[in-house]
Amino acid sequence: MTGSMDPIVFNCSAMLNVASSRFLQSVLFFNLFCSGVAVVCLVHTWISICRYKLMHFNLKLLLKIHCAALLIHCVPRLLMHLFDLYFYFFGTDCYEMQPGSLRCFILRFPYMFGLILSSTTTIFLMIERGFATCYSQTYEHGYKSSGVAIGVCQIFCSLILMASVFHEYDFDAPHYYCSSISVTFPLWVIIPEVLIIVLQIAARIINRCLLGLNKRIRARSVSATLSNRYQLEANMRNIRLLQSFTLCDLIFVFTCFTLSAPVHYYSSEMERPTYHALVEVVNFVPLYSVVMPLYLWVFQKKHRDTVTNTLHASLTTSSDHYFNVLNQQLSIAIVGEGVIGCSTALQVAQELPNCKITVFYDRPFEKTCSFGPAGLFRIDDEANRDYGKETFAWFAHLHRTEKGDATGVKLVSGHIQSDSKERLEQQQRAYGDIVYNFRFLENREIADLFPNPSKYCVHYTAFASEGNKYVPYLKSQCCSKGVQFKQQKVENWRELAKEGYDVIVNCAGLDGGKLAGDDDSVYPIRGVVLDVEAHWHKHFNYKDFITFTIPKEKSVVIGSVKQDNRWDLDITDIDRKDILERYLALHPAMREPKILGEWSGLRPARKSIRIEKQVKRCEETGKTFTVVHHYGHGGNGFTLGWGTAIEATRLVKSAVLNNNSKL
Repeated sequence: MTGSMDPIVFNCSAMLNVASSRFLQSVLFFNLFCSGVAVVCLVHTWISICRYKLMHFNLKLLLKIHCAALLIHCVPRLLMHLFDLYFYFFGTDCYEMQPGSLRCFILRFPYMFGLILSSTTTIFLMIERGFATCYSQTYEHGYKSSGVAIGVCQIFCSLILMASVFHEYDFDAPHYYCSSISVTFPLWVIIPEVLIIVLQIAARIINRCLLGLNKRIRARSVSATLSNRYQLEANMRNIRLLQSFTLCDLIFVFTCFTLSAPVHYYSSEMERPTYHALVEVVNFVPLYSVVMPLYLWVFQKKHRDTVTNTLHASLTTSSDHYFNVLNQQLSIAIVGEGVIGCSTALQVAQELPNCKITVFYDRPFEKTCSFGPAGLFRIDDEANRDYGKETFAWFAHLHRTEKGDATGVKLVSGHIQSDSKERLEQQQRAYGDIVYNFRFLENREIADLFPNPSKYCVHYTAFASEGNKYVPYLKSQCCSKGVQFKQQKVENWRELAKEGYDVIVNCAGLDGGKLAGDDDSVYPIRGVVLDVEAHWHKHFNYKDFITFTIPKEKSVVIGSVKQDNRWDLDITDIDRKDILERYLALHPAMREPKILGEWSGLRPARKSIRIEKQVKRCEETGKTFTVVHHYGHGGNGFTLGWGTAIEATRLVKSAVLNNNSKL
């Protein structure tokens, strides 16, 4: 281990001066102790990182490179200080104390390489997190090769900087202490140190920028699936936890290299032992190598605790919260602006407030089936009583909380007559316990009330909802919640799928079967009503469900006709005569009414209401989306619409959950 140098070139007294320096010896003893402790800590940290499962492979790889770099620095440093101290105390002459050129190179090269390699870790960590941000939708499940490439690039860049440090290393020159630079031109070391400081500052800035960028990405919810959202949150969590790491590393590198630069620069003006001692003092990597594993342990613990707390919070969070989080930026199209479409749109907007909801309609509201009806609550099919019960509760809520002239909902009483007791009993089973005061009238009551009475009659109190007010009220509520309305004829759900809608709700009424493409069972029931002036008439009056009057706010509706599979809307004199003659026979006091207006519409009927979810795939885009069918209410749209919309909204919510849960 000794070096034999020409005594003319080699200054023996200078070597003895270095070996006898108490300052240098003290520094070497301290760094020897710190290096030994650091090696143990770093080995333990390396093993811990290898075993840690809650971190991406690439992030673990770069942290392992960081630990390896510190080991590469500390192990040769420990040996170098051990050799130096041994020969300083037990060497017999100055030549034995002198470190050989080969020994210095073998020990000093990894010493400096480990220092430079560890000092460049943060910038490459930020590059890796930058990749994680750019490819956030798929990064957490792969991209291991990119991590390896980043690690190789870090090693290569460190070797380039090492070439600068050892640029003027002279194997033939005498060495009094193992050093990597020439005191004649120290800038070859100072320049890489300044560059590393700049990279450290850049890494800190990039860390802050990446955190802000990920917050903006999360706000825009670019990641549409639950898997993508998890990956985005995992990336943000790692960037936050790396904040303190980058700060710690910046402080170390800045302090170390800022202090070492003037030491190297003024080396020619210092005594040799003092210079070498100061170099070892300012390169306090062993001390940092003891602190850094402690930080990484805290880092892992904090990371593990964060994940654990997140999972615990997930398990204790209500499902409603997830819908508010998961439905962001999903696009929902609702086809149909009538009572069914607006009821559905309002409920979807209430349940999924962050979704983008658009209601499509193909004609002015005044020309739809929902504009004309007076909307008396009455259920034809017992199978739909649960839907009716939900709607009745909704009407009761509006009656209690909103003005009737705004909602079109009012409480009315009246009668239904029929010669068939069975038909009235069916009505009783369908909604007798939903409405108020449902009962059969006694014969005396029937005789007193009606000039040409039927055999049986029921009385009840319920809500009526005027279509020309109730539907606009629903629409105004939708608009207040951000629902958009767009006039556009939709011929096929594929049109909306191409536009990128995730869920399409088919509330197209009479066109519902055509829009669905798989249902030809929808047929029209033509209806005609006359709007007459009869402010004194306050009760609804029915006979056999076809002939009736229903009081509105400023008029009374007289109807109607129920003509299956008839598509024409023109109201003829035959229609007017038929309606008036039938009702005047029922209620002669309505003779010579002043007709204020008239309306005809086609009720969208089918054997049963269709409320169904279908998952489809757009061939043009390859995107999977969901169609929810909600149509076929016949003449019970106002009575059942809110209740069936609850069921349709449930299907929409399940579609949203399925859309976000595809991993």
